[in-house]
Amino acid sequence: MKGTKAAGRYAQALLELALEKNNVDQVLADLKYLLEVNEQSVEFQLLLKSPIVNSDKKIAIFKELYGQFEDLSSSFVTMIIKKVEIRIYL
Repeated sequence: MKGTKAAGRYAQALLELALEKNNVDQVLADLKYLLEVNEQSVEFQLLLKSPIVNSDKKIAIFKELYGQFEDLSSSFVTMIIKKVEIRIYL
């Protein structure tokens, strides 16, 4: 989704919700950490891109690894995982 209009809309919506809930710092920290892990782990990248692993399994793995994430961060990542899978199959 990098560089797409949809990515900008998702980011804007996330920022607005984080501002509304007054937890911008925590959401930012969660997403920075996730980005860091993604950049450092080829296995994690392959998992997210794999058409063989369905979104429910990816979400279960994500929640197991990142259960400490703020609820908004977790919900956002879960939604993105589901949307990307839908996009792959369309």
